Amino acid sequence: MLKKIGTDDMRKKMGEILDCVNLRGDEFIIERKEKPLAALIPLAKLEALTKMAKSYVLDMLSGDRTHDSQATIDSLANEAKHGSRKPRTQSHKSTS
Repeated sequence: MLKKIGTDDMRKKMGEILDCVNLRGDEFIIERKEKPLAALIPLAKLEALTKMAKSYVLDMLSGDRTHDSQATIDSLANEAKHGSRKPRTQSHKSTS
């Protein structure tokens, strides 16, 4: 079950939350000021997602493009590249 939790509650209840993830398979979105920062998921799910992603990439690299067109693959790669970058903050330069 996916739950949202603030960073303050995460700090206070870390042990309890880790037990929920480990024993019950709960998943958490950790937020600060109602903005999502991170996800906490069971390790087995992370390993399965990683394995699936590697398999998908290997299929694409080996030329098995029956699932998606090259344009779709390029679009997904571009989206992933730009989505993983932190937004630029404008610095205030002083003119002296």
